[in-house]
Amino acid sequence: MELNFISTLIKHDVNHNLIVERYHKERNLPMLDKSKFLVPEDITMSQFLVIIRNRIKVKPNQLYVERYSREREVPALGRNKFLVPQELTMSQFLYIIRTKMKLRDSQVLVSHSMTMAQAYEQFRADDGYLHITYAAQQVF
Repeated sequence: MELNFISTLIKHDVNHNLIVERYHKERNLPMLDKSKFLVPEDITMSQFLVIIRNRIKVKPNQLYVERYSREREVPALGRNKFLVPQELTMSQFLYIIRTKMKLRDSQVLVSHSMTMAQAYEQFRADDGYLHITYAAQQVF
């Protein structure tokens, strides 16, 4: 069973044994160094997740980045999960993503330094309008 959003507290009279396993289709994250945990009664699920994240043997200078699972417009990059160096700037990361994308002719990621007038001149549609698609994004 996969849990995405957990906000309940683990509240019981005694400690509980938990077994944590890597999802069987996961290929990017390494295995945990142990899988059995004795969880105190007053620990929240978010605190437990911090413990688990700290036990994953990922290089300390890397961050875990995942493609939004319900994304339907932007093409996949061959894989959905990445380990990214912490020193990488957002513009460098966007450049890497941009170069790996295989966009259709109707899909474009514009330069962040481009003015709206430049974008209009370069990408306006036959109807005379510049069509821009945007979406809300849940991050962090």
